[in-house]
Amino acid sequence: MTTFEIDERMVDTAAGMDSLLHLESMLEQSGWDDGHSAGIEMGREEGRELGQRIAWRTAGEIGFYLGVSTSLLDEHARRKDGGGAVNDRAARVLESIVSLVDAFPRVNDLDADLVPQLEKIRGKYKLAIVLLKMPGLKYDPAAMAAAEGEVSSDQPAAVSGSSNSPAVRPDLSF
Repeated sequence: MTTFEIDERMVDTAAGMDSLLHLESMLEQSGWDDGHSAGIEMGREEGRELGQRIAWRTAGEIGFYLGVSTSLLDEHARRKDGGGAVNDRAARVLESIVSLVDAFPRVNDLDADLVPQLEKIRGKYKLAIVLLKMPGLKYDPAAMAAAEGEVSSDQPAAVSGSSNSPAVRPDLSF
């Protein structure tokens, strides 16, 4: 056996020992890589579910504002000559709510900043209920869920011909 063969065997043995000594760190890195990719996928799924729940909740809130505003404007148009709960200033505020809701994005536009638009709609609605002296028309998500029979906020309510849930109707007799 020559010196060259001994050195070659020692290098092979050293490489084998080196891989055994670093086995723990290699397994740790492999586990971290697997966990990281699985975490990214789970985060993406959870983020999508959370986004859908928030979207349904926001759509319900905006729909409430639109529905109440439209109903009150219809009432104002019917009772224009005989008075009623809605005065002209409140009607202008309600019309601005309807136009703001119409301008609210209905598609997933990543560049649109929805929070200021939603806050503006909420502010106009608060002004409208103050002008109308109808604090009972305040949007309350907990009351809405109770009125709908505890419908989950992440799923749309089933649409059918007969509904057991009571409709939220404002008291327009002033």
